[in-house]
Amino acid sequence: MRGLTNALAVGFEGLVPHGSEGLHLPPRYAFEVDDDVCPFLVEIHVAVVEGQPRCAELRCRPRPGGPPVSSEGLRRLPLGRYLRESASLYAVRAQFDEQGEIVFLQDTGTGDEEPLARAAKQRPRRQMTDDLLRDVARVYTEAESKPTQAVMRRFGLSRPTAGRWVMVARERDFLPAAPDRRARKA
Repeated sequence: MRGLTNALAVGFEGLVPHGSEGLHLPPRYAFEVDDDVCPFLVEIHVAVVEGQPRCAELRCRPRPGGPPVSSEGLRRLPLGRYLRESASLYAVRAQFDEQGEIVFLQDTGTGDEEPLARAAKQRPRRQMTDDLLRDVARVYTEAESKPTQAVMRRFGLSRPTAGRWVMVARERDFLPAAPDRRARKA
């Protein structure tokens, strides 16, 4: 894996917090992967969203003498792993003063593996505000079928998280109580 974006050219304006241990990433960067696991060469352009690297663009090309790019090969691409590992190329430790000016900046290196791994797993939690729960209830009630899936799609959630949000919306009276499952089976 090698970085394609010059960190100095990116500059340190607009650094995005990555995890909770003082690590930051530039808002956009690119890197190239030449991994034996992948049947072709990959170039990934990243946008950092809510502190996590996300694929904004993916370019694939066949290896010299290798098979052409195919959907089967794309399915074998460990994109999540590449994105997590890419943070080590661009992450910096930064501290800011009250005006938002950088007062300390250091490249990450040996010894930062654990904070980088923890930062990759952290996702900022959304506050369960009444406005958010009203939106959840609106999406849920407006869905023609599979309302929890509609909540999943609208908010980009996993199935368990969408179900938990719906449950909290019910608990706070934004949705009516769920029908008793045992009563439906009878």
